[in-house]
Amino acid sequence: MPDDRAAAVVDRCTEAAATWLPLAGPIEAQLAPLNDVLFPAAGLRPGESVIDVGCGTGDTTRRAASLVGGTGQVLGIDAARNAIEHARHHPAGTHDPDTAPITWAVADAQRHAFPAAAADAVISRLGVMFFDEPVEAFANLAAATRPGGRFCAVVWTFRDESPFLQLNLTVAVETAASYGWTLDAGPPDAAPFGFATDETLGILAKAAWEDPGLRRHRVPLYARGPGTPPETIADEFVASGPLASQLQGAPPEVVEAVRRAVREELTTCWDGRGVRLDASVAVLTATRA
Repeated sequence: MPDDRAAAVVDRCTEAAATWLPLAGPIEAQLAPLNDVLFPAAGLRPGESVIDVGCGTGDTTRRAASLVGGTGQVLGIDAARNAIEHARHHPAGTHDPDTAPITWAVADAQRHAFPAAAADAVISRLGVMFFDEPVEAFANLAAATRPGGRFCAVVWTFRDESPFLQLNLTVAVETAASYGWTLDAGPPDAAPFGFATDETLGILAKAAWEDPGLRRHRVPLYARGPGTPPETIADEFVASGPLASQLQGAPPEVVEAVRRAVREELTTCWDGRGVRLDASVAVLTATRA
């Protein structure tokens, strides 16, 4: 049943969010520069109605609310219950008459029953790359958007195009190999890193979006936000990064060697303000047919 599938998505995303929510502040700080790519492309205007897909703890949702102003309205939707709970308790903009009211929804955007043809714009920062049936998902979002309304989403390009995503993995894999231990970082185009493609533009076209487009950007990001030292980032990488489960089974000397190598590499990326690494993203745009 569709409701069962949606509930399973919510459960899965809520469990996943529990691993990163303790770092919500640093993560928002590191991703904030992507807002300067997303919002100019989205072109939000006062009075508009906006859906923010995969809104997480609501940083982009609150930014959208400030842009559309008190006469607009914004829906922030995410499948992680705990992320939305965090967003609801954020004080920013709560009583500002110049900021749009925000509605928060815990739901799978692929299957959620949005009001029909009500949104002027659908936006997302790294939140549309996880649908199990993308055509269904984007068709559902199209149905929620008025004719002529806009779609604008920032997505990752292939992982190996971004030092921000790839550097620690490469250092870890090579260091472990020098100890005779194998770590598998997976293919660089695996989800969520295979979405900036012509295939995705075709998916949007199938889902009732016109003139789908893709524009790539190179954006410098500060890992875990400005001021976070290499030691902290290396510790987090070993404890909860994408290779953490594999490192749990590695000998202690391998784990410590990886931690040390990652820390030393990140130290070379310190620019006096933070650990600065380039990220490769793409902006997907389309218009509701």
